Amino acid sequence: MVRVFVGITVPADIKRYVMGIQSGLVALPAKTKFVESENLHVSLSFLGEIDENHIESIKSKLVALANLHEKFKIAFGGLELIPNGQFIRVIALAVKSGYLETLRKEIVKTVGGESHPAHLTLARVSNVAEKKKFVDVIKEIKCEEKNMLVGDICLIQSTLQKHGPLYTVLHKSYLK
Repeated sequence: MVRVFVGITVPADIKRYVMGIQSGLVALPAKTKFVESENLHVSLSFLGEIDENHIESIKSKLVALANLHEKFKIAFGGLELIPNGQFIRVIALAVKSGYLETLRKEIVKTVGGESHPAHLTLARVSNVAEKKKFVDVIKEIKCEEKNMLVGDICLIQSTLQKHGPLYTVLHKSYLK
């Protein structure tokens, strides 16, 4: 069994941008675990634990799906609290693109999995000491909009370890 998801990896310039935002979040009144630079991605569908025998079938489905879509741009901008400001579990960077949302839904329909509107997770939150102050600080952080060209979708293995997950790209399906 392997733990996998479908996602989009981000280039070095976006990683540097995200790391800068994360450095501004260090003083938040909360217990957080920031996503490591090498693990930053936009998740499209979490497939969970699957039998290794299904990997080739998933790869084939992703290749067929990618062949139907052209490269497109997405924009990152604005912080989101997930699921909401009352019950905070994730701090994320919003991803803006109607086309990405269409692709995400097609991936779920084609290969399955659990999916939420696209976002880039900055940190996981386990405890918020002062919720009002936390939310106020988040609202004050201004994020410059950054664009990125999406040229592929990846099947990524997530191996859970003590210090956090280790992500390995198992396959890339290239868009037209």
